[in-house]
Amino acid sequence: MKERIKQIKQKVEGRKRSNKQRKDGSERITKEQNNYNNQSPFDRKFIAKVFNYAGLFEG
Repeated sequence: MKERIKQIKQKVEGRKRSNKQRKDGSERITKEQNNYNNQSPFDRKFIAKVFNYAGLFEG
């Protein structure tokens, strides 16, 4: 469970960095990076439960 939380946190941080790049317009995201972000072994309900458990997301 801790490993999954760690993986999800890393994905979230990666997305935050890529979103900053988009806003700055300094660097385009490659197709490989975009495809990696879209390939998730977790469903959204599970991710929401983990985030709520970890206290990262309230909603």
